[in-house]
Amino acid sequence: MSTRIGYVCSVGIARCEVAPNRRIAIPIVPGIFKHLACEDLPGILQNPVAARKYTVEALRVAPWQVLREFDRRWLTECLDRADLTAGRRAALEFMLRL
Repeated sequence: MSTRIGYVCSVGIARCEVAPNRRIAIPIVPGIFKHLACEDLPGILQNPVAARKYTVEALRVAPWQVLREFDRRWLTECLDRADLTAGRRAALEFMLRL
């Protein structure tokens, strides 16, 4: 299933166990990891380290329309690692209601 939002479109979902007994769904979006093809992402994003790196990069570059498809708790956990500009961080914190 794909979700089309403007020009950005998720093309699927990867599932990852990020902690014992905690699985999250991660939207697969072209362009977040520029060096990997979308068809490679479901397998790669099963690794929690890769899932975190992907989410951190999404926080840096993806529009809110994409980020709202992520688990909010997971986004919040990854926020400090994203090294965002003050304005982007404030906007994301507002959208996440932190």
